[in-house]
Formats: sequence, structure tokens, C-alpha cells
Amino acid sequence: PAGSPAVLEPGDLLLFLTDGVVEASAPDGTFFGTERALGVVRLFRRDSARDIVHNLYHAVRAFSQNEPQVDDITAVVLKVEP
Repeated sequence: PAGSPAVLEPGDLLLFLTDGVVEASAPDGTFFGTERALGVVRLFRRDSARDIVHNLYHAVRAFSQNEPQVDDITAVVLKVEP
């Protein structure tokens, strides 16, 4: 029901992003996007939450080819350990 607390199970992962992640752009104007962000998280899902955030940040910066950052790049990953 609405308003009920979420129940997380071992192995669950929560990802919180700001729009600066998905709206980061390559020099040609292409956005990094939600699917690309989720792909990075899926690729590193077995790593620590800290490493997932680190790899996501570096993927965004590589995608934008280190062009000047115009928005924040913020991500929080929570993992429920088995």
C-alpha cells in the first residue's frame, strides 16, 4: 500500500541519481541517459557500493570526454548484503 515502508531483501540494490548523471552529454550532444547509467551499475553490481559510484562517475566523465561539467554528478548506491 501507498506510504508503506519498502522492504529490502539481501542482494537488493538501490540507486539514486541526480539529473546531472543522465543529462551529461558527449561532445556531439548525446545524453548519457538512464539506460547507460543502469548498464554501468549492472556491470559492477557485485562490487562495493563505493566502487559502483566511482565507476559510474568515471563512465560519465569518459562519455563526456572530460568536457567541462555543467551540472552536478551525484549518485548514491545502497546495497543490502546477504
